[in-house]
Amino acid sequence: MEQYLKINEVSKLFDIPVSTLHYWEKHGLFQVRRNKDNKYREYSMTDVLNIWEIMLYRELNIPIQEAKELLDKNVDNLEQVYSANEKKLEEQIRSLKKKREKIKEQKRLIGLLKELEQEEFRTTEPDFSICKVDKVQMDSIKESLKNPYNCIMFISKGEEKEYTRGIALPPEQGEELLWDKKQEEKKYVEFLLKMNVEDSSDNNLQEVISRLEEMGHKTGEVIARYLLVANEEGRRMEYYRAWIIIK
Repeated sequence: MEQYLKINEVSKLFDIPVSTLHYWEKHGLFQVRRNKDNKYREYSMTDVLNIWEIMLYRELNIPIQEAKELLDKNVDNLEQVYSANEKKLEEQIRSLKKKREKIKEQKRLIGLLKELEQEEFRTTEPDFSICKVDKVQMDSIKESLKNPYNCIMFISKGEEKEYTRGIALPPEQGEELLWDKKQEEKKYVEFLLKMNVEDSSDNNLQEVISRLEEMGHKTGEVIARYLLVANEEGRRMEYYRAWIIIK
């Protein structure tokens, strides 16, 4: 003798509200027998398997009307539907993986920022060897957006420090070089450069230079890689992983 489930048992089985089962039945996705004595719905194993199919279609974001039609499809039709949804899911997975990698990269840069805050200076060399002047045109903007860490800030030495933006990518022939590590042997120390988004003169560079001079160093140009923008004490600040030449 076949055993039947009550509607609240089916609700718990699939972890869906009773109202959802009522809604699907109302729209003709399935028909449930009624108990002759009390008129309560009774769900057979076939009903349960049908609901499992409907749940699958809803998980694939297939609309109710289309899901209803799928219940009457033949095997070949169903295979086509599943293949199409599989392709769509694979595209979504690729997109999600790219987003996850971007998140991982941002977390890596935040970790690097915190390291630089904790360690005042450390002797390292820039982790790239050449960059070109950023003309701030559509092509260069697109390249920058692929990986903002490739956005460079170059600050010349002297009393009037000039800020020039660049891109840490090999330049095409004839393009203007901003900086080339191979030009001469130089010693660098690494530090965290902070610069107000709305006022570039509001930065910590002079503080860094003064500290290095107290330590007996002469300083030169600064080359820096973009990390991120965040709020600090009510100001929107750009943060850079920076290297300054010392002598």
